Amino acid sequence: MKEKDILEKALSSADAEYLDARWEKISHSKVLFSGRDLKEISQSTMIGGHIRAVADGGMGCNSWTDMDNLDHAISIALLSAKSSGRRKKDKISLAPVPAVKDTVKINPKVDPRPISLEEKKDLLKEYLDIVLDVPKIQTATMYYEEHASEKLFMNSEGTCINQDQVFCAIYGRITARENGIIQSSSLHFGASDNYGRLKNRHGDVEKKLKIALDLLSAKPVNSGVYTVILDPSISGVFTHEAFGHLSEADSIANNKSIRNEMRLGRRMGSEILNISDTGNFPGVSGHYVYDDEGVASRKSLLIKDGVLVGRLHSRITSAVYGEPVTGNARAVDYTFTPIVRMSNIFVERGTSSIEEMISSIDKGIYLIGHKGGQTIGDMFTFGAQYGYMIEKGKIKGMVRDLNITGNLFATLQNIVAIGNDFSMDESGGCGKGSVGPMQMLWSSGHGGPHLMVKDVVIGGV
Repeated sequence: MKEKDILEKALSSADAEYLDARWEKISHSKVLFSGRDLKEISQSTMIGGHIRAVADGGMGCNSWTDMDNLDHAISIALLSAKSSGRRKKDKISLAPVPAVKDTVKINPKVDPRPISLEEKKDLLKEYLDIVLDVPKIQTATMYYEEHASEKLFMNSEGTCINQDQVFCAIYGRITARENGIIQSSSLHFGASDNYGRLKNRHGDVEKKLKIALDLLSAKPVNSGVYTVILDPSISGVFTHEAFGHLSEADSIANNKSIRNEMRLGRRMGSEILNISDTGNFPGVSGHYVYDDEGVASRKSLLIKDGVLVGRLHSRITSAVYGEPVTGNARAVDYTFTPIVRMSNIFVERGTSSIEEMISSIDKGIYLIGHKGGQTIGDMFTFGAQYGYMIEKGKIKGMVRDLNITGNLFATLQNIVAIGNDFSMDESGGCGKGSVGPMQMLWSSGHGGPHLMVKDVVIGGV
C-alpha cells in the first residue's frame, strides 16, 4: 500500500477533531574545504513523518520513521493532545482554510541532484585555487551545501499535497593577513534550485579576494552617529532580523510590550516605507508553494505607506489573533512541528537612485555586505563587511571594523530614502529558537533596495 493510501486511511479513522501528517524524504549533501584540505564530503538521506493532532482543545505532535508504526504515532499524538487540552485554559483552534489537492514539481535550469559530489568538489577547488596562492592570503574556507526534499502532506479536512523542493549554495570566507592585521571577506553564491548559478563565478571570487586584500590597508571607522546607506545585502538582513522576527505572530504572542509595539495600525515609518514577505518567489532561497500546514504561500504586506498592516501566521496564530492566514507555518524537517517563519522578506523598491542618495550626504558611510549580528527584542547589532566614507556627496576611502547598533522602531522612522533598485541576497537560512527548540531553516531569503538611514550609531575606534 502506498504512503498516501496508508495516511488517508489512518487520518480518516482516528478519533480527533483534526489530524495532519507530513511524510518526507530528505537528502543533504555537503563538501567542505579548509584551505586545500578536504574536511568533509558527504551525502545523507532521512525518511520519516510528523503527526499533529487536535483533541479536547489541545494539540499533540509526534514523529515516526516507519509506516508500520503510524497507528502508534497517532495514538501518542492524540494522548498528548487530550492531556494538553485538559490543562489548557485557552483551547487550540485552527483558522479555516480550503482543502487543496495538488502536486508541485520543480524544474530547475540546472538540477543539482544528478551532478556528482566529485564535480561539486572540483568546482570548489577551482575557486580556492584563485585565492590560496596569492601573497597575504592566510587561508580560505569554502563549502557546498545542497538540500532536497519530497514531501507528502495530508490532513483530515481533505488536503493532499505532494511538493518537491531543492536548494543549493556555495559559501566561503577569504582571510588576509599583513603586519598583524587580519581581515576577511565572505562570499555566497546560489541560494536557489539552479546549480547553474554556482558555475562560472570566478570573477566574483576575484572581487571578494580583492576586498579582503584592500581591507588590510583600510582605516578603522571612527565611531559616531552617521547618515548611512545600506546596500541590499545589509538592508535585507536588517529587515529580516530586526523587523521580520517581530512580525512572526508566535514570537510575540506572550510578550505584551513587544506585541503592543507591533500593534496593527501603528505608524512605523514615513509614507515611502513598504515591507513585504513573499513565499511564492521562484529562484530565491525562501521559495515554496505550500507551507507545512498545506496553506498556499502568498505575498503578505506587513508595512504599507509606513503603517503596520499585517503579520505572519500559522493557522493557530491566525485564530488567536483573528487575522488572515498567510501560509508561513514551516518546519525544518519531520522531526519538528511547524512554527511561524518568514519566507522572503524585503523592503519594496523605492524611487531614489543610489547616486541621488550619495550626493545628498555631507558626511556618512556606505555600508556593504552583511557580517553577522544579533537582536534582543527591539534592539539590534549588525556587522558590515566593509564600507566607504561619504564626504560632501562623494565616495571616499574604504573603512573597516563596522558595527551598527540601534532600536528597530527608531531606525524604521529614520529611513529617509529608498532605492529604485532591488536584488535578493544570494544567501539563505534562518535560525529560530524563541518558540520551541532551535530550528535552522535553509529556505528563507532576504533582500531589497538600497536604504538611506539617518542618525545611525556606528561602532569603531
